[in-house]
Order: sequence, then structure tokens, then C-alpha cells
Amino acid sequence: MLNIKSGSVFRFSALACALLSSTTQARPLADEPGFGFTINVNAGYSSKQSQFSTDSDNKQTKDLQNSGETLNEAIVFPLARLSYTLDSKKTQFFLGNSLENVSQGQFQLELGFTHQFANKTQLTMAYFPELPGFSETWEDPYLTGADRKKTDQTSQGARLELKQILGSPFTFKYGYAKNEIDDETSGSSLGLSLNQQQSLVRDADLHRFTGEMFMPIGKGLFFQPSINYTLGDAKGDAMAYDEYGVRLTLTKVSGRHRVTGNLYYAHAKYDANNPVFNKTQKDDKYGAFALYIYDRPFNWDNASFTLLGAAIDSSSNITFYEKSNYSVAMGLAYSF
Repeated sequence: MLNIKSGSVFRFSALACALLSSTTQARPLADEPGFGFTINVNAGYSSKQSQFSTDSDNKQTKDLQNSGETLNEAIVFPLARLSYTLDSKKTQFFLGNSLENVSQGQFQLELGFTHQFANKTQLTMAYFPELPGFSETWEDPYLTGADRKKTDQTSQGARLELKQILGSPFTFKYGYAKNEIDDETSGSSLGLSLNQQQSLVRDADLHRFTGEMFMPIGKGLFFQPSINYTLGDAKGDAMAYDEYGVRLTLTKVSGRHRVTGNLYYAHAKYDANNPVFNKTQKDDKYGAFALYIYDRPFNWDNASFTLLGAAIDSSSNITFYEKSNYSVAMGLAYSF
């Protein structure tokens, strides 16, 4: 989420807008070469509902015809970015959260680099590591009337991005992730055959392809539509899917204020019949995310105030897989 020596992380928003709207001169990746570090600490509130939430209040489900308990909680989370920019200001190495991802509600930790070519194309390659214990799920989510057991769900992968290709407003992205469940026993409590249980295995290779365009549409106002396709190549046929999505992003920059909002819709269709419900799963996913940034609150140099909100809702032809998440948080960022 945070960036190099720009006074504060959120000044990067204006720099990015200027970069993409410029057609006559490639802009540097940083104001100055060398190291930069920014940290952003956030606190807020979250309300979520999902059968796959491993909160203790959701350990048991009485049947498979509901989407789990609604869980409300306070949240605290830090975001940070360490970077090093070469003297040319055309190459930058980074570790941490990327602002572009955070502005779309994605918070993965990354290690990577960005290079700006003479033709204005920016190439970014990044790896996000496996973080054991960071994410959990149920060994057998379909167990009813008894406590479900937790297991670690790990993910690692990489992404490639070509931005402002040949000086144009077009960007192409490819992302890969490998998801693995440590102890996968889905369906073992239901008396399913071995083949039926194997169709529920959630280990998967995920491939996402995205195309987007950046368009200045007014003074300090920028529109960014994108489309994407995700291939969820799971080991279990009932868990494998194809997903098609569209995202519309609008950014407004005015003085110290920056606001970015986006709306997202995707439709996912699964490959095979789910033996637990005797249906082939279909999901419709809706999302909205907003990020507000105020530079130099109280005239504090190198600081920014942040406010973010997210609303995600996934409906399905199988009630068990429906889920929602609503959250709001505020924070303070500081750059060194």
C-alpha cells in the first residue's frame, strides 16, 4: 500500500495518475533514488458471514442449508512497504504491500521489482510467499452437529504486470497462485464414495488474466475499467471453476485529498456436480471498495490519514457457499 520517497505513501496516488496521463515524457518511479519505508497502521470494524470462517462461534453448523454465523469483530492491521530505487529512477525493488493492490482491496505481502523502459512501458514482477498460519479453514466443512476442526490453508504465487504498454493507456496483468489445504477431509463425514470425496478436494492452481485501461476524464479525475478471467484449476472437479469479472474504478485527486472507489462483479461456474448438494455450483460476486487519503493532516510532513471501506457479497445457487463481508477502517501512514 505504501511507497517510496514521496513524502507519504499516498502522494504516490497523484504520482501514479500523473504517470499514466502523461504521453510526452516518462516519469521516474520515485522522487529520489535510495531507500524508502512507509508504515500504515489501521483499526476498524468487520462483519462477516461464511461457513468457512474458523471463528469459534462458527465451529458447529446444524445443517448444510445455511451460510454460517454472522461474526462481528474489531480489526487492527498494519501495512508497510520498503523500497530501493536505483540512481536512474527507472528501476525499483520493493518488499511489502503495493498501493495499486490495496486500492482494490487486496492486501498480500510481495517481494518484487518495477522497471520503466525507454518506450514508457512499466514491467512489474512480484512474488508473494507462503505464510503458514496466516489463513485457516475447516478440514471437513460439511460436518454437522459437532465441532469442525481447523487446518491451515496456505497460498503462494506471483504476478506479472505490463503497464502503460508502449506509452498507451493499456495494462495487462497475469497472476498465479497455488492454494493448498494441510488436512483435506471434505465430505468424509457424509459417507461419500472415494471418488465423490476426491471431487471435493480444494487444492488448486489459480490463474488470473486481466486487461485494463486508464482514462483521464477531467481535472484530477481518472476512470479505469478492467476485465478479468480466472481459471480455478482445483484437484477436485466439483471445486474447479471458470470466473469472468469486470471492475470499474474512479479516482479523484484534489489538493491534499485523494479518493478511489471501485465496483466489481464476477460470475463463476464450476466444472462438475457437487455430490454433497447434487448441484453444479454457480456464484455471483459483488463488491465495492473505497479508499480516502488526506495528506499532511495537521500539517505533519510525511504523514497521511486513511479511511477505507469494503462491502463484498457472494450469492450462490447453493446456500452453503453464500458469504458476505463488510468492513471499515481508518489509519495513519508515515514515511521515512
